[in-house]
This record gives sequence, C-alpha cells and structure tokens, in this order.
Amino acid sequence: MKKRVLVGPLLMLTLLIAPAIARGGLPSPGVTPDSWLYGLDRAIEALQKAFTFTPEAKVKLALQLAAERLSEAREMLERGKAELAASIAEDYRKEMDEAARYGGAMAEAAKRGEARNAINQAASAHLKVLKEVMPDSPLYPCKRKAEDIGIGVAQTLEEKARRQLSAAGDRIEEAKAMVEEEKLELARKALEDYEEGLGKALNYGEAIAELAKKKEFEELVFEATSVHINVLERVLEKAPDAAKPAIEKAIAASKKGQEEAIERIREVEPAEAAKLYLKLAEDKLQKLKEKVKEGRIKEAIKLMEEYQRNISKSLEIVNEAREAGKGVAEAAEKIALATSKHLEILEGVRDRVREEAKPAIERSMKVSARGQERALEALRKENPRRAKKVEEAIPGKVKEIKERIGVPAGPKK
Repeated sequence: MKKRVLVGPLLMLTLLIAPAIARGGLPSPGVTPDSWLYGLDRAIEALQKAFTFTPEAKVKLALQLAAERLSEAREMLERGKAELAASIAEDYRKEMDEAARYGGAMAEAAKRGEARNAINQAASAHLKVLKEVMPDSPLYPCKRKAEDIGIGVAQTLEEKARRQLSAAGDRIEEAKAMVEEEKLELARKALEDYEEGLGKALNYGEAIAELAKKKEFEELVFEATSVHINVLERVLEKAPDAAKPAIEKAIAASKKGQEEAIERIREVEPAEAAKLYLKLAEDKLQKLKEKVKEGRIKEAIKLMEEYQRNISKSLEIVNEAREAGKGVAEAAEKIALATSKHLEILEGVRDRVREEAKPAIERSMKVSARGQERALEALRKENPRRAKKVEEAIPGKVKEIKERIGVPAGPKK
C-alpha cells in the first residue's frame, strides 16, 4: 500500500517536471537550473539512469537528457546567467559522450548502426540550433562537442571528411567574428583549430578508397578553401597587426591544402587538375588587377608570382598527360583561350604602373604568352583542326602583344 502512495505522487511530480517538446526539435527548458525544483528534477533523472539497463535504452536516455541540458543552457544564457549556462553546457557534453560510448559498445552491428544514426541525427539537430554560436559564448563547448560527436559517428570516410571540412569552415567564420570584435586570443585559437580541422579533413579524404568519391571530395576541398582564402584575405586587410601572423598562417595552410587537393585530383584526372590550376591563376590575376588599382604594387607583384606558378603548373600537367597518352584537348584549349584574356589584362596593368614595376608585369606576360604557345602546341599534336580554330579565335591585339614581348605566335619551326 505504501508503494502505491509513493508512486502516485512521484509520477505526478515527474509529469509536472518533465519538459514539453518545443519547436525546433529541442525540448522546452521546463524546470531550469535557477529553480528550487531543479535538484529534484536531476534526482529523478538519476533514478531513470539507475533503472535503464540495455545499451539501446541508455543511448536514447542520454540523447534525451543532452537535448534537455542544451535547452536549459540556452534559457540560462537568455536570462543573463552565463555561469549557470556554462555549467549546464558541461553536463550536455557529458551526456553526448555517454550516448556515443554506449552506442559504440553495442555487440550487434545492426543495433550499433541504429544507435549511430540516432546520435548522428541528434548532433545534427543540435548543430542547427548552435550554428551562430561564437567562441565567446558559454554554449560554444556544446557546439564543438556536437561537431566532434557527429564526425565520430559518421559511418563512411567520405561523410567524416565532409563534416570535418564543414567544421573547418565554421572556424573561419568564428575567427572573422572574433577579429571584428577585437577578441584576438579567441580569433587565434579559432585559426589554430581551422588548420587542425582542415588537416584532418584532408587526411580523411586521402583515405577514401573509391576514386570517383575521392575526386568529388577533393573538388569540394578546392571550392571550400577558395572561399576560406578569400574570407581570410579580407579579414587580414582590416585586422590589427597583432592578429595578422595567425591569419597569414591560416591562409598559407589553406593554400597548401588546396594544392594538395589538386595534386590528388591530378593522380585521377590530370586534365581536371590542369583546369583547377588555371582557375587559380585567373583568380590571382583578378586580385592583381585590384591591387594595382589601389596602388598596392608590392602585393600585386606577389600575386604575379603566384599567377606565373599556377599557369606553369597547369601547363606542366597538360604536357605530362599528353605524353602519357591521356586526352588533354579540352584543358589545352581552355588554357590557350584564357591566356589571351590574361595578356590583355596584363597589358592594361602594365600601362598603369610605375616604371620600376613594369619588368615584373612583363615577366608575367611572357609566362602567359609562352603558356599559350605550349597549350596550342599540345592541342596541335592531339587535334590539329581544333588547334587551328583556337588560333583563329586569338585576337590580333594579343598577337601584337606577343610579338612585342618576344614570344611570336605560331608553331615551332
């Protein structure tokens, strides 16, 4: 009889305290950490844990409690109670770790897969809520934990690689925000984490066995790092001097990762790698043009060097692939046509700079002109008719420029 008397009120109290489901997938905060009932709420949870026996049930309960902790932490932050928010955020991390631990300990592969899916869905839902959270927030550890758990339970190397690359991109946005708010130590840490995260993404990508999926991921790395570099370069221009070394280091890491991605594509599909180096060269040329307009000649010269290097890399790949008997007609045609535009742009830039900067511009023009001739030569050997059409499409002005700088047009005699 006593049991009935105790169970009834306890059940009613549990229902009273239990959080309702809120919009957005998280439960409403229910009883919050600043309430006198909160200790009782957590005591009831401890009882639930004590009477939960199977790994499947333990995973489900841990995910439920993690969602409640996240909801409570958000509520505390909104009420201006940052210390309580930080404390509850730590409890969130513990619950997510428990879910991952119990999920990984399941003996049956099918049940382990179901648990991974449930954890993955929960982590993804939490990340949507935490997307805008920055490193100066008490909720930031929750964001990083949800990322790590999501990557950990991803079932393929490709998925792990994509998630890790996405997380690296978030570090860039966080660093940008922290620089703008002059929280330079947090910005530096975000940039360090970016470099580490990008490295992990590249390692996962390298381990992908299926060539088509590997190439697809490396192309994603190329596009992502292009965005990262552009964002970081804009941040660098406005950053205080104290922040610049960390930003420059992150830019260098991003460029290195980008080139590694292209080189891996080169192993699978050389012509595609040649096009990507050409794309990089064109990007450098546009930036060079802007720097000259702004009178920033030293930076423009550095960009010219990068332009020359990327054009040379593109042609190197085309020639190697052609000698190996691989089709390069499309890539060679793209280089030949693109370098016509490059020469016209560089000619315009040359006319705008001071005399001391002209030799550097002319070196780039010669690299571009020789690149065009080498691309046409490769195209003539593979498809003479196509090469002739491309030659006819080259503007007379470009041919005049080539004559003037000592790189005459036409096949070698």
